[in-house]
Amino acid sequence: MNRARVRRLVATVTVGSLLAIQALAGPASAAPPNWAMTVTPLPAAVSPGQAAGFEVTVTNNGPSNIAALYLNDSLMNVTPVYLLSADRPGACGETGTVASGPLFCSFGALTDHQSVTIVVAYDTTGSNASFPITFQANTTGATFSDGPKRKSHGDTLTKAVSTALSTNKNFAGLFSTTTGTGVTNDTNLSGNNKQATGVQGLPPGMQATVEDGPGTTGTCTSGGPVPCNALFGEWSVVNVNDGDDVAGGFIVTIKFKNGTPTGFLHSYGDPVVQELISPCAGNLPPATLAAYPCFTWNAATATASIYTLHNGSFKGR
Repeated sequence: MNRARVRRLVATVTVGSLLAIQALAGPASAAPPNWAMTVTPLPAAVSPGQAAGFEVTVTNNGPSNIAALYLNDSLMNVTPVYLLSADRPGACGETGTVASGPLFCSFGALTDHQSVTIVVAYDTTGSNASFPITFQANTTGATFSDGPKRKSHGDTLTKAVSTALSTNKNFAGLFSTTTGTGVTNDTNLSGNNKQATGVQGLPPGMQATVEDGPGTTGTCTSGGPVPCNALFGEWSVVNVNDGDDVAGGFIVTIKFKNGTPTGFLHSYGDPVVQELISPCAGNLPPATLAAYPCFTWNAATATASIYTLHNGSFKGR
């Protein structure tokens, strides 16, 4: 037998043996993706009936690529009131920030160490003490309504979160879905509710919470711009944009049961900055951001409108 024929026989036997071994072992299965999902409520608590927002990020930690990535939620038949896929516009079927139907995103491939993030919000009307939701990322396009059979053909990653719904009349919170949307706590002033705080001028996609009342605390230290014993009313604590500054500014409104403020102590930042906010020139809204902070006073409604770039605590003097 010549050498060429021997080599052909050896190759045939080797290939056949490998195929036989593979048949006995079954088809090779790919390792599950090395991925992670984070979901952040925006904000952590809202007033019942207001919008609850969530920032959802899926990250491929590598080293392999994910050929196709999909995302949906457990609400199935509920259309979000706000939806933005800034990393891959239109991947969730949205137009601008308007959802076309229930959440279903098709992102395509996610390469090694690549992330994709969406911001989505839902109406909480009809919910009780909380608004629970589960987000599901997968590699097949399966949804919660498909049941476990279809999910079993691909990899699935889920994350359950919940937004608290606060009925405290001294608290108010929401996720802004339209330009100018504001949030205000109980405006029915009485002996038990001496102050009502609100935020106006929120851009879309920004979250805000306000709180006042006897149990609300702010920051006033000796040696600051205002003697602490010269303050009156309740503290108003404001959290806009998850504590970050707002480049375009926003308006904090405070309605008083009693008293007329001549200024406001404002405390914010870490380390804490304390400043005295004085009346706006001519009691008119500032024309430029350079004139911030300042406040206007409406004597007819006993309401101060504070123009500011910062979160924090406010109290009249």
